[in-house]
Amino acid sequence: MADQKKWVSGSLPKRGSARTAKPAAYGAAVTERLLRTQQRRTVGRPLATAIDREADAGRGLRPALLSIPGLIAMAIGVLGGLLATVQASLPLAGLAIVSFAGGLGLVMRARAARRGRSGKAADISKDAAKLDTFLAQVAPRLPHDAARSLAGLKETLARAVDVLANEQKALVVPVEEQFFVREIIARYLPDMCRHYLSVRDASKGLSVRPGEKTPEESLQNQLDVLHGRLRKVLELAAADEVRKLANHETFINSKR
Repeated sequence: MADQKKWVSGSLPKRGSARTAKPAAYGAAVTERLLRTQQRRTVGRPLATAIDREADAGRGLRPALLSIPGLIAMAIGVLGGLLATVQASLPLAGLAIVSFAGGLGLVMRARAARRGRSGKAADISKDAAKLDTFLAQVAPRLPHDAARSLAGLKETLARAVDVLANEQKALVVPVEEQFFVREIIARYLPDMCRHYLSVRDASKGLSVRPGEKTPEESLQNQLDVLHGRLRKVLELAAADEVRKLANHETFINSKR
């Protein structure tokens, strides 16, 4: 018994943990980073991307999808022409000519599609890229509701830019409204966000006086005003399309 007690008495040594506990600050940093990423997504896709997608939808196939096979067809035509010359084969020469001509047509169509957007639209796209960079920086500090409203406004803004990029559609939009669309991207949205952040930083720990709007309410109101004005631009373009359809219907009815 004494021998048995000798073996079972006492306590076992503590087992070392294979995992080392990470400091709490590590988890907080990861959480904050995830929240910032989520907030950036809340403001929607980049405006420059939305503008390009609207333009591609209006043109049909993207220029890149036309130019790549066109260049390949032209290369095949050149090689086929050389081979036809060596072999003195008229059928092969004919196929080479058809391949080269078809490829050249696709390339020219792609270039025409790229030129389809006015210079004004190209300038707007540059301003949109700058706005996207700015919003990516400030999005984590914007209220969630305002960020969601901003996402919807950007989609409407992309459609308005697409209207202005089409020279025929832009004719029905007054110059003042066209200027307004450009200024939303270049000035109004960036300045609005800067003013909101400045007020929020300056009013930390202070309460809003009775009758005054909170910074969040002011920001939301400005977003609503801009969005409403943009919808009017789309309504002008839509009304013109309705008028064209009605005129064509009148023309067809006259053929009875």
